[in-house]
Amino acid sequence: SKATVSVLYWQLIMKLLAVVAAMLLSARAEEEFVKVATDANWNEVVESEPLVLVEFYAPWCGHCKQLTPKYEEAAKVLAEHDPPIILAKVDATEEKSVAAKAGVSGYPTLKIYRNGVMSDYGGSRETDGIVSYMKEQVGPSSIEITDSKEVKSKFHKKTLDHVAVVGYFASENVDYKIFMQVADHYRGKFSFYHVKSPSVLEAVGYYGSKSAITIYRPFGGKNFKKMFNGGIYKQAVTEWVLDMGVPPVGYADKDTMELISSKGKPILRAFISADKKDELVKQLVKELEPIQKKFEKKLVFAINDEGHDAYAVEEKDLSSGKVFVIEEQKKRFMYTPSQGTVAEWVSKWSEKKAEAYVKSEKAPPKAAADEVQVVVGSTFNEIVMDPTKDVFIELYAPWCGHCKSLEPKYNELAKELEDQENIIIAKMDATANDVAHKKFQASGFPTILYATSTGKDTPIAYDGAREVADMAKWLKEHATVKLNEEL
Repeated sequence: SKATVSVLYWQLIMKLLAVVAAMLLSARAEEEFVKVATDANWNEVVESEPLVLVEFYAPWCGHCKQLTPKYEEAAKVLAEHDPPIILAKVDATEEKSVAAKAGVSGYPTLKIYRNGVMSDYGGSRETDGIVSYMKEQVGPSSIEITDSKEVKSKFHKKTLDHVAVVGYFASENVDYKIFMQVADHYRGKFSFYHVKSPSVLEAVGYYGSKSAITIYRPFGGKNFKKMFNGGIYKQAVTEWVLDMGVPPVGYADKDTMELISSKGKPILRAFISADKKDELVKQLVKELEPIQKKFEKKLVFAINDEGHDAYAVEEKDLSSGKVFVIEEQKKRFMYTPSQGTVAEWVSKWSEKKAEAYVKSEKAPPKAAADEVQVVVGSTFNEIVMDPTKDVFIELYAPWCGHCKSLEPKYNELAKELEDQENIIIAKMDATANDVAHKKFQASGFPTILYATSTGKDTPIAYDGAREVADMAKWLKEHATVKLNEEL
């Protein structure tokens, strides 16, 4: 009967609603494991806690959306840890004060906070990686030594195989607290130890109330042990540990490269074959040490068996130990034997006489009037910096979903403007091509810039709607070249 059908219909609707409600409650419950931090509640959510991982995100960011379920699952797991580990998130487009203090320049950005003191997150962005990395962050970053015999045996030149930083403190005073903050900053990069027991301090030769910090370096040779001199201030100790803890010239793995990069200087990288690592590292250390001593104020040095895929390098060249690159901000300089010795090449770079290396795909043919012009590293200056043209250029990445969505509309824009011979619609794969100009760097994908004929050094960032009509209207309003007809 109709009545029976009606009852069954409404029973089905109620069951569906119950299922949807359960799903929403489940999603809500998982989301609640991630705390929401804002400018207003920052002290309560983050600064008052011993350990918090914070994700700074933007609602429109594709990478952030991919991270969300993994981050929420990690938060759920870590909430059960003893002690619980907090994961929080911040909408950096709204909570601008805390985002600015964290130095957020891209999304997502992950930072670790210990009692309000920030350090970089160095783990993966997978659930298991986040969980394991954060579990490693629990507990003190420096180990207390309570036996004087351990001080003498642990830091012996013949047996120590890692960099060790040791602090000696008569009490948990300001110096001690600064030392612990530095230990937090370098957690997982260097090993930190401290002594504060009066009997142990006296046994190893430290008397009175004065603090001391020592670093032991297995690569140091005659300088195996170095003492910190000067007042104990966080910045001074942090910089000293970095300077002392990284070899002037030596093999650098991923963690060491992060430390070297943090020095903020151009890096001379020697790329080698992993198969000949032991042989080539010894050879290159001997070759580069005198160059390092001469240019130590301008350059830092590293020997790597990975990372060379950013350059056109063949295996035979890696096996020769003669692949040298200087990375200076967005510029790269690559050594070739025709430039003389490595020392002569570095001197040319120092005098700003070395030619920058430009990574580039093969130059494509010129596009038709109704097509998007493909730009590569070797044709960038010729096309984009042409003073007679306005150039609207998209910097994209092949894997970027937003770039793929834009492509048909961008192609349509080129057709729309085919009669405008003085306006070029262009695109460049920013992952496969270099641009030396600082103003033409991708801040995310896609990055769309307008290099007008009169403003090549100051391109205008396009941040409007990505519809054909909107882009065409904007170009008309900002064009500096003569238009053939109304857009």
